[in-house]
Amino acid sequence: EVFVIQPTCEVPAGTIGIVSSLPGDETYSINGVDYIPNFLFTDLVAGTYSVTVKAENGCVSAPNVVVINEQPVTPALPTFQLTQPTCTVPNGIITIDGPWVAGNTYSVDGLNFSANPAFINLAPGTYSVTVKSADGCISPSASAVIIAAPDTPATPMVSITQPDCSVATGTIAILAPPPGEETYSINDVDYSANLVYSGLVPGTYTVTVKNGAGCVSAAYIAIINAAPVTPAAPTLVVTQPTCSNPN
Repeated sequence: EVFVIQPTCEVPAGTIGIVSSLPGDETYSINGVDYIPNFLFTDLVAGTYSVTVKAENGCVSAPNVVVINEQPVTPALPTFQLTQPTCTVPNGIITIDGPWVAGNTYSVDGLNFSANPAFINLAPGTYSVTVKSADGCISPSASAVIIAAPDTPATPMVSITQPDCSVATGTIAILAPPPGEETYSINDVDYSANLVYSGLVPGTYTVTVKNGAGCVSAAYIAIINAAPVTPAAPTLVVTQPTCSNPN
């Protein structure tokens, strides 16, 4: 009677142990070579082995055929794609590209494995990406970093100069946030470093700020009024001075 320890993910060779019920000084062999008192055969490569027992009187048992399996294959270091948080989506995505083998499962924390290679809604942080084979062998880990979502600028502060009797157009001046990586726009057109927009006809304008990450603020709604109406030239009645009225 024998027991077999197959190769594992960590141990590349197998072991055959012999449990004998014969009394005396039995010797043991695998493949009929070198009968020895040792009943434990280790470091066995994959293959088929014929295990026999020789009694003290020289009689040899019928063989017990044992198969040592190949060592389970440990998956290669995984590859993956990162989708980082954006101005509008605060969490990231890790999509594992491979290795692709039937029965593989995937993990980004080294503990919880799934057949789905895409992991969504990941908070900023460092993740350990691994692959587990159907035999339970776990790949080396690859580090994936989800960065924090970029900040969205605050709604801009503006100053509005309305049209007056002499200037028929208005001006919008952006007071904050101050210049840096920020660019500015009215009506979401042509973001630039310009803080003052003049010559504006009456109407409604959306004033926004874009930072270096491309995040756009909520809009400030600025209204340029119509210019006040200048009165028409007056009409006159003139009464000239007379003999009795000098004025």
